[in-house]
Amino acid sequence: MASPLFDLLNNPVVNEIISTIFRIYLSKLTIYQRFLKYIYQNLQYINDSTRNIDLPTKIDIPS
Repeated sequence: MASPLFDLLNNPVVNEIISTIFRIYLSKLTIYQRFLKYIYQNLQYINDSTRNIDLPTKIDIPS
């Protein structure tokens, strides 16, 4: 006799729902990985372009 979990996983509707969830998850994972790759590749450029910016550390407000 099959277990209830085995019966549930062999249900075509449940199988389709699980497949859909994984397809959506994997598509978002790819987008996230591409974003991180872009940031990593441009990190040196960002660091170089902001290295010599002289920002005031205190705001002088006239009396």
